[in-house]
Amino acid sequence: MIRALLASVSVPEFDVLVTSPLRRARETAGQLTGVADEDITVTPLCAERNYGLLEGVSPDCLGDIQPKTFYVSVGGIDYSLNPPDGETLEELRGRAAAFHEFIETLHGQCVLVVSHEAFLQQYHGLLRGLDVYHALTSHVTYLEINEFRLSGSKLVSHELTHKPEIIYENW
Repeated sequence: MIRALLASVSVPEFDVLVTSPLRRARETAGQLTGVADEDITVTPLCAERNYGLLEGVSPDCLGDIQPKTFYVSVGGIDYSLNPPDGETLEELRGRAAAFHEFIETLHGQCVLVVSHEAFLQQYHGLLRGLDVYHALTSHVTYLEINEFRLSGSKLVSHELTHKPEIIYENW
């Protein structure tokens, strides 16, 4: 299933490939592009959001975790605002801003980023001028490819260039 999904993606040309240090992002980047792991630029700046004590907890056990976690619902999805020992949305946005500064230091006109939904929501929001909460309306799916054209730090254009026709629930 995953190989068929990967084979359906037409990866645009790029100068630099950047991923999160998490294995699933590095493996996806390598399988998608054929770039060897040692040739991929890896940075924790684009790692998945740290959910702290909520990490790996089933939804029916969330109420048992203290301190109490507060949520905001956007588009039918509940987002944790204050995951205990985790990263707030504002902290995640700060990391997205630091990642953008990092991207600007890379030598290359076209940078391909393979990361995770919560991080990419905030990074897309940053690029599109959305605040932390409005960025939550950006649903970034598996293997979705967005092309952002910038002039300096200013967004010139944004285009969704690939969205998989099939989304696998058990990615």
